[in-house]
Amino acid sequence: MPTLIEDALIETVHLSVEQTVPRSLVHKRSIENVLLTEVRSGGDDRFICAGRVPTAHRFFNDADRTPQKDIMFYTELGRQASLAVSHTFLGVSKQDVFIFEQSKVAVTEAAWRLAIQSRPDSVVVEVRIQETERRRNNAVARVVAEQFMSIGNEQVFHGTGAWSVQPAALFQRLRRMSGRNALVSNEIPRSDSRMDPLGRELRDNVVISVPEYTGNPAEFVASLIVDSTNPYFFDHPCDHVPGMLLLEGCAQLAMAAFAKTTSVPARKLGIWAYDVNFVQFVERDLPITLTAHLDTAEKNSCSVLPTTVHISISQQNVVSGTATMSVAFPV
Repeated sequence: MPTLIEDALIETVHLSVEQTVPRSLVHKRSIENVLLTEVRSGGDDRFICAGRVPTAHRFFNDADRTPQKDIMFYTELGRQASLAVSHTFLGVSKQDVFIFEQSKVAVTEAAWRLAIQSRPDSVVVEVRIQETERRRNNAVARVVAEQFMSIGNEQVFHGTGAWSVQPAALFQRLRRMSGRNALVSNEIPRSDSRMDPLGRELRDNVVISVPEYTGNPAEFVASLIVDSTNPYFFDHPCDHVPGMLLLEGCAQLAMAAFAKTTSVPARKLGIWAYDVNFVQFVERDLPITLTAHLDTAEKNSCSVLPTTVHISISQQNVVSGTATMSVAFPV
């Protein structure tokens, strides 16, 4: 396991947690959604960032949700760190478009323990560039990076992700050529279609319909709810479904499927790791189906060990992405 960032290095770069970075650096409109507070170079393709732990965020602090033990919080912080590093040090224009392709991450037991024992207000992020592909004009085309996050002296998160970068004009041209405009609406009535597996106060944060059995006792299906007015997922204009919304939908379905199968209350569950791959854009205006399959052996064991849930994301019977979610009992 790679070592954590040394305290001396942190002191050398004078990481700030008092004020967030400019919103444009992390592609956000609302200051509430900016988690990154600092980004510095550590040399040799290493970059050091700092982020704040929100205390009143509409999404990350909803009901009993706690950012310190929430893998989606660390994912969003890592996403913002990737954007900031790309713009600040890799020469990527703020007008360029980022396409996140894949990610494999995990939180540690320390993240859940710290969330209970204390209320830390900052996270240190180290980004290590593993691979950079460039075009003939030397513009960045694709990046693979490893991330480590720590709170105090405890490592709380580790992950590897890959993202590609396209000039805005090329991206728009390719999107127009894809014929993405559809005649089928993805609107799902809000009255009774939204389940509430974790006791969230805001139903806007429920992003899947009520899961249903497919006929296989270990398989469930749900629709992803795309609400373009959501102040977190659609903080900035996006002509496709954001990756963070897809991830959250997969996480909610994984916990709901596990809860339905084992009768363990979903509010007691958490996602401790995931491995996701996006193979094509998920369109906003077409119905989106999430299908979850639990490993039969793990389902029958009913143990407190992490349980794996395999999820596919599809539109019009074509798979757009896959995710493997590891469910555990964080508290």
